[in-house]
Amino acid sequence: MIGKNKELITWITEQYNNGAEIATICTGAFLLASTGLLDGQSCSIHWNTASDFKQRFPNIGIHTDRLITVGPRIYTNGGAFSFLNLVLFLVEKYFGREIAIHCSKIFQIDIERTSQSPFSVFQPQKNHGDELISKAQTFIEENLTEKISFEDLASRLAISRRNFDRRFVKAVGNTPMEYLQRVKIEVAKRLLEKKGQPSSK
Repeated sequence: MIGKNKELITWITEQYNNGAEIATICTGAFLLASTGLLDGQSCSIHWNTASDFKQRFPNIGIHTDRLITVGPRIYTNGGAFSFLNLVLFLVEKYFGREIAIHCSKIFQIDIERTSQSPFSVFQPQKNHGDELISKAQTFIEENLTEKISFEDLASRLAISRRNFDRRFVKAVGNTPMEYLQRVKIEVAKRLLEKKGQPSSK
């Protein structure tokens, strides 16, 4: 996408330098990041593209929880259909809260929605190449109902707790406890989603 849009990337940069405000939705942040305008800043992006974005643009912070992130004359937005919330945000900025609320009622958009977290799916990092940490991840995922001692787990893997934590964060991007919590939350979400399905007769 980026290689085929070099002219557009140049055009976006020129517009910004001439005083324009720039807004992106979903993976449009990749184009914006390619201009260099986001360097050293942060942006919102669809949760499913966060890993790829982080690899391509390591000097840009990402928010997969926030629906909208605001920078200097720059607005970034999460998933494609949440552009409606970005539109309401801009309406409120330029025309006031009252008009934005009126628009939200006319178009039946939840104006108070600020997060994309309820729609995200936790995708654990598994292709890091650290076999020891892969074993730890498997153990955690297979023992979610048990009380896990990470001290004991580190000992079982013949590594000090300090090195275990360090390698885990480096490989996965979360501490062992954060990983455990995120996996548990994802399992709970899936159970709730299944519960909402009508039973077949």
